[in-house]
Amino acid sequence: MGVLREKKKIIFVSLFCIFPLVFLSAHTPVSLGCAAYANEDWESAVLFFKKAQALGELTDETLYLLVHCEVQLGDFKGAQADCGRFLDAYDSSPYFPHIMYQNGKLLHQLGRNESAVLYLCEFCRRNPDSFLYGNALYFMAESFFCEYNFDAAKPLYEKIVCDFPQNENIQDAKYKIMLIENRAREEKLLYLLKVIGEESLAAQEEYDRKLRSFKLRNEASIKVQGR
Repeated sequence: MGVLREKKKIIFVSLFCIFPLVFLSAHTPVSLGCAAYANEDWESAVLFFKKAQALGELTDETLYLLVHCEVQLGDFKGAQADCGRFLDAYDSSPYFPHIMYQNGKLLHQLGRNESAVLYLCEFCRRNPDSFLYGNALYFMAESFFCEYNFDAAKPLYEKIVCDFPQNENIQDAKYKIMLIENRAREEKLLYLLKVIGEESLAAQEEYDRKLRSFKLRNEASIKVQGR
């Protein structure tokens, strides 16, 4: 988690270096939003960035910051919607890969797991060397897990454990592997019990049939003897 925070700080510092100082010093919605962002005043930053958005003043950098603010506030629906706007408008932006990852993660958090898998899979395909690659695998696995597709989820969790030992989600990945394996054993046991139960029932039915047949033959023999 600390690594991600540090990278976000680096990204934000680089963003501030991009904006002209004159522009930032002006009391525009964007500059006020950036100042609020720097102070981690997420609500104010969102208000200013939304105002800038309404005025058509947002760039890819400031829309990126808006998404981050919305995520910090837990507004996953709003953040995902702005991720969609970013992906539609800024496909050549250097922040495009991060927004693609964020969009996939948010889709999972909103329960739209099928779409989440598509975006996260595409992110992994395009960015095999990204520091977010392990996290993308994790949220892809989580999306499959939530849809009870354990056969697809397990190898992704295993890849995180094997290839990303420092990933922040590794303990949960190990736990999910254990749950999936326990479930597989339970399903196998239930199947065996069902088979044994069916065989036992068939044996009991065969025994009852033979017993009825024996009784009928015995009764017939007694009648014959009585004559």
